[in-house]
Amino acid sequence: MRQNKSYRMDTHPSHRRCTNASIVLGRMASASEMATCCAFLASDDASFVNGAVLVADGGARSAAAARAQ
Repeated sequence: MRQNKSYRMDTHPSHRRCTNASIVLGRMASASEMATCCAFLASDDASFVNGAVLVADGGARSAAAARAQ
């Protein structure tokens, strides 16, 4: 039986450099930062949030939109 060597793409150095360069904050989010977003959506503070998308990408989407113009 052949075993495939696998790795997480976000830990590969060249992928990490490319990804970080495309994020306004210059880095990927930590697990606790993503958990904070989830905790907010699950909390009473988000009780009036309905049908919205919470984008937690460090500004990558806005940077991509600016580059496209």
